[in-house]
Amino acid sequence: MAGGHVIGKSEFEVQLKEAIDGGELVCHRLIAQYRPVMGMLARRQMHQRFRQRFDESDIVQDACWQAFQSFSTFRGSTEQEFVSWLETILRRTFTGLVQHHSTKMRDVAREWKASGTPADGDEELSVIWHLVPSDSPGPESRVIRGEKALVLASALQQLPREYQQVVELRFLEGRKLKEIADAMDSSVGRIAGLLRRGLEELHRILPSNLLGGIEEPSR
Repeated sequence: MAGGHVIGKSEFEVQLKEAIDGGELVCHRLIAQYRPVMGMLARRQMHQRFRQRFDESDIVQDACWQAFQSFSTFRGSTEQEFVSWLETILRRTFTGLVQHHSTKMRDVAREWKASGTPADGDEELSVIWHLVPSDSPGPESRVIRGEKALVLASALQQLPREYQQVVELRFLEGRKLKEIADAMDSSVGRIAGLLRRGLEELHRILPSNLLGGIEEPSR
């Protein structure tokens, strides 16, 4: 929690009252003044591996928007209460991003298992696997469905963390090696090595009926 005041007590009370009375511009301005505080709180919550995947400013921006949208739910009257409320929104925003991006394959698998076999006509679980074959001038994609998608999700979960991250960024999100290197603050050579070793592990884990759609590790 941040200590001290961001703005003077009397000024905060005036702006808070105006914002509560329906001043949208005042509400935006009030929340915006706490962006540096929210940035500090975001950095405290972001482990190194999440810094490689999320941009702090995007998290803060999203949290500020959520705060504006839900401003009518704020029931406090002091600056400290306001900062605590913003921190709660920031934490929820960050948690949502982590759940969506970092555990998407495991979440999909859990949802599939919880729902059971889909009824006729229901859409199957599917994963789009992006490929760049060496003999093709452009990218291709393969849709992996049903039980095969679950097997792939389970296999990805078994990879060492860095391998899993690089493989998912490359083949599930379709990013280029340079983009992955920039996102992970690493070199293209190192990312290429992680990707090759990750694919080797994946080929070792996956059954033969899935290997046909998974790119071979380069030698």
